Amino acid sequence: MKLQKKSIIAIIIFGVFGALYGILTNIIFEKMVSTLWTPLAIALYFFVFAVLLCLLIVFIVKKLGRDNKRKIMIRDMAIVLLVVFLSSMLFEFLYEI
Repeated sequence: MKLQKKSIIAIIIFGVFGALYGILTNIIFEKMVSTLWTPLAIALYFFVFAVLLCLLIVFIVKKLGRDNKRKIMIRDMAIVLLVVFLSSMLFEFLYEI
């Protein structure tokens, strides 16, 4: 299967995004863990990553011109964000026990 130009650009964008997010949150995460309850800090860490990823997905979908099911996509992303936040907090809490 041959990669298209758009696929290669998307892979590069997601790679740069992941690297920048990793560097920035590594700096901020140290302060968050020392001041917040650890499960909440972990949940916020994953939540921010998921929000930024959703924004990136919305941007790419808009650029591709596939913006016809926007309300459904936003609703689904909100559900995913809530699940990410709650499950990451729950699993970190269970891990600490």
